[in-house]
Amino acid sequence: MRGLYDALRSTSLAMKTGNIVRGGGSFHMGASLAVKEAAEGQAGRERLAMEAFARALENIPSTLAQNAGVDRLDTLLALRAAHRNGDVDSGVDATGEISIIESTWLPSATLHHALESATETTCGLLRVDQVISARGD
Repeated sequence: MRGLYDALRSTSLAMKTGNIVRGGGSFHMGASLAVKEAAEGQAGRERLAMEAFARALENIPSTLAQNAGVDRLDTLLALRAAHRNGDVDSGVDATGEISIIESTWLPSATLHHALESATETTCGLLRVDQVISARGD
């Protein structure tokens, strides 16, 4: 019942806002590659943080591959190569294959909220870690 409720709310949100992005990890891989590219121009801790964020984004297509019963690493490498070759609409389909995603869409507002919440949580954990490190415990 919860799954049906969530699906209806996502559809309603997509219809209200009109803003959607491709599913199947397509958006996540594209964002990961963009963050990695931007990280190359940075130095120090900022670069490390950006690279970690890019790897975290790749967890979505990796998990989709695992749920489809295929090798996560091979699928992730194939998806990364597809995006680098210009197939920016490609993602992981229901069988675990890399294909152009045409029928799976996500409301961009939901995705924005998820990324914002994850980033805020991570920043909070880093602040706590800095406080503990400063105390010497």
